[in-house]
Amino acid sequence: MKFLFKNLSPIFLIISFFSFFFVFFKSNFTFLNLNSYYKFYYLISVNLIFFSLISFLFSKKTKIIISQIIIIFIISLYLFEFVLTVKNVYFNASFKKIYKQNSEKKFDTRTQLQVYKDMKKDDNSVSIPIPPRRYLGKTTSLIPLSSISNSTMIGCNEIGYYPLHESDRYGFNNNDIIWDKDLIKFLIIGDSVAFGDCVESSKNIPSNLSRLSNQDVLNLGNRGNGPLLDYATLREYLKPNVGKIIWLYSEGNNFIDLKNEIRSDILLNYIKDQEFTQNLKFKQKIINQMAKQLIYKRAENKKKFSMKNFIKLNASRAIFHSLYFRPTQTFELVNEMKNIFNLMNDLAIKNNSKLYFVYLPSYFRYSEKFSNQELQIVKKIINELNVPFIDIDKEFFQKQMNPLSFFPFEKYGHYTELGYKEISKTIYKLVKD
Repeated sequence: MKFLFKNLSPIFLIISFFSFFFVFFKSNFTFLNLNSYYKFYYLISVNLIFFSLISFLFSKKTKIIISQIIIIFIISLYLFEFVLTVKNVYFNASFKKIYKQNSEKKFDTRTQLQVYKDMKKDDNSVSIPIPPRRYLGKTTSLIPLSSISNSTMIGCNEIGYYPLHESDRYGFNNNDIIWDKDLIKFLIIGDSVAFGDCVESSKNIPSNLSRLSNQDVLNLGNRGNGPLLDYATLREYLKPNVGKIIWLYSEGNNFIDLKNEIRSDILLNYIKDQEFTQNLKFKQKIINQMAKQLIYKRAENKKKFSMKNFIKLNASRAIFHSLYFRPTQTFELVNEMKNIFNLMNDLAIKNNSKLYFVYLPSYFRYSEKFSNQELQIVKKIINELNVPFIDIDKEFFQKQMNPLSFFPFEKYGHYTELGYKEISKTIYKLVKD
C-alpha cells in the first residue's frame, strides 16, 4: 500500500496513457468509422491524463485520500457488476412462476447453445440463426444477408420456451415453396420483429398476415437489421410481382444500427452503385459455411460465469450504453437515413410494388419518460416520400389499458404472441385493398 501511495502519480499517468492508446486503437483499427461512439471514452482518458499530471503537485496526504477514493470507487463498481451478473445469470423467479401457472410447463432455463447441442444429437439440420450484423467489422469479401438454408433454426427464449423456425433455400424464415410462387401479395422486411423473434413461426407477423389475407407473404426480415441491411437484402432477394412491401421499423435501434452498417465498404456499395450485387442467391453454400463457423459464438451462455466479462464490467457497461448512447445521440445520421429511405422507395417503384412504412414502438416508450424525437424525424422523411406511414403506437398501443402487457412479463424484450397478433391485425387493416 505504501508503494501505491508513493508512486500514485506515475502509476496513474501510465494507466491514463494506456487507456488513451487503447481507445485510439479500438476506434481506428478494430471498429472503423465509430469514432463518435468512442468520444466519451476519449474524453475520460484525456481527463485522466490531465489529472495524473497535476497529481504530481499534490501533497502526500492528498494522494492518500485520492487513493482511498479510487479504491472505494473500484470496489463499488465491481460490487455493482456482481449484482448485475447474479441478476443476469438466473432468470427472475416470478417469470418462471407466471409461465408455469399459465402453461403448466417449466420455464426452459437452458441456453440457446445448450438447446442446440441437445437437438443436434437427433437432428443434424438444426442451427442457430446468424444475423447479417455478425459479419460487420470482420475481414471478409462477402457479407451474407441471410442465415443457414433448409435448417431448423432455434429462436430466442423470452416467454418460457425456445421456438423453432424452418429456414428456406436462402436461409430466411419462410416455407420454401413461397419462392416458386409467381405472385406474392406481401413482402416483409425489417429486423427481429419482422423475423418473428422469440415466438413460433406460425405466430409471427408474416404468418398472421398470411392467415388474415389468405395470401402468400414473403419474410426477408433478420435479427439486428438496420436500414442499410434492409435495403441490401431487398436488392439481393426482391422478387418481381410483389404487390406490397411492408417495412417494419423498430423504434430505438435503427440509427445505432446504421452507424455500424456504414462502416462496411461492401454495404456502402449498395448505396453508391445501383447495379452492385453480391449475387447471394448463387452463394448459399458459402453463406452456410460462414454461418456454421460462427454458430457457437452466436449463442451466449447467460448462466455460465465469465471472469473475462466480469473484469471488463460487461453488465455495467451495457447499462451505461443503454443510457448514454440513446438514439438522440446519433441523429447526425439523418441524411444517410433519408438517402436510404429514398433508395428503398425507388426500388419498390421500380419493382411495381407499393411500399408501406410501419413504425413499431419500443418497450421504453411505455416504461419510462420517452422522447418522440426519432418518430418525428422519421415520419417527416417518410411523408416527404408520399409513402404511407403507419404509427403502431397511435393505431394500437394508445388504445390499450396496459401497453406493457404485450411485452414478455411486462419486461424489456420483443412482443408477445398476442402482441404480434394484434399488431398484425392493425397492419392488415391499414394495408389491405
